[in-house]
Amino acid sequence: MCPVGRSRASGPDDGGYGLIELMVAGTLFLVVMSIALTSVTNIADSGRRLRTDHSLNEEARNSLNRMAREIRQAKALTFAVNPDGTYDPMRLTALSLEADFNGDGCPGNACAGTDLVNNPESLTYCFDPTASGVDKTYLWLIPAKLTAVPSTCQLAGAQPILAGSVAGFKVEYRSNEYRYDLAPTDGFTTWQELDDAPTPVGDPGGSDGNINTSALAAVNAIVIDLTMRADGRTQSYRTQINVRNK
Repeated sequence: MCPVGRSRASGPDDGGYGLIELMVAGTLFLVVMSIALTSVTNIADSGRRLRTDHSLNEEARNSLNRMAREIRQAKALTFAVNPDGTYDPMRLTALSLEADFNGDGCPGNACAGTDLVNNPESLTYCFDPTASGVDKTYLWLIPAKLTAVPSTCQLAGAQPILAGSVAGFKVEYRSNEYRYDLAPTDGFTTWQELDDAPTPVGDPGGSDGNINTSALAAVNAIVIDLTMRADGRTQSYRTQINVRNK
């Protein structure tokens, strides 16, 4: 027995943790929590990126499919703004066409009975990177053909129904008139080479650097470069569309 008034000395088996042990345990806990939070954040970011990429892919696919379907049926390409070769990414870009969607043998909006609201046969695709606010992300569909270079895509009847989240829209014009593939000879004929060609493909007065003359009439392939951007994610798409009905 211990003498009265004296405490027994603590032995090696007594419970409890020292300060150093608590500090080590706390540090390990913080490290584990930091790793767990980083993993959760990375998973959430990855999911958000996947959702954004999927949204951009779907939007681009829908717009490119629609343009491809309509361009393939075009009877004529009627006007072009800011084409390749002289392309400026900070300028408005547009392409007009006429088609015979209803099969009545008369292409364009001038035909009797053409539904100019729901099914116009003269169309213009238009993108303006200088527009303000959300309008600068739209690829517009104008139910008419251009006759002059517009200052805006928001012309009569225009609807931003092709795509939003657009960061760039470039159109290249090609031809299978390979005998004019001369400057340089690179396997495809550009609209500028068509413009330099002799009549009836080129202009009667010689090349004028203008695609909206006879050079455009000889174009039978369109290459579209579409750039989409949202939430810091950027996706680029490129497709060639052959004009079958010209």
